[in-house]
Amino acid sequence: MNAHTLKARLSEYEARLSFFEAKLQPIATRPFDPGSDLLEQYRKRPHPLEEADIRAEAEKVLAEVTELYASTPAAREPTRNMFARFTAVNWALWPPQEPTSEDALRSLLLRISIEDQGRDPRDTLVMLWHVCREAEEAGVKFRPILESVAAVSSDANRYGWGSLRDMLLKAPWQS
Repeated sequence: MNAHTLKARLSEYEARLSFFEAKLQPIATRPFDPGSDLLEQYRKRPHPLEEADIRAEAEKVLAEVTELYASTPAAREPTRNMFARFTAVNWALWPPQEPTSEDALRSLLLRISIEDQGRDPRDTLVMLWHVCREAEEAGVKFRPILESVAAVSSDANRYGWGSLRDMLLKAPWQS
């Protein structure tokens, strides 16, 4: 892909993510009633993408952005930056499937790669353990997928816990 085409696609995705951000921001920042059961309040709310009435479109854009991120090295840093900037999108927009197939696991791991440890690497580690445990329980051979996603992930040690690439390659799982 040439630089002009890449720039145009990234601009298109930035515009779409900006639109989603505007729809999701009021939902993401809406307060919970501290006087009641917070977990129950959370369970009663619809998924943010449903509430914003953008689920199908947002998931389609996420799939396209993720594939661009995985296939084009020049798209990786701009994509990470977009998701860091659009905090409500980063919070709400994740692949819809559980990691019970190779494709679903790859999508989830690429989305984790785009987030690049977010605001706390401990959250990333917990998510990686959870995702890989679910994949293993479903019989998915995830080591090759971890390695392929690590190859496109950041090698920046943002918090002193190692890079996301390190986290993926040095994971304690056996599969």
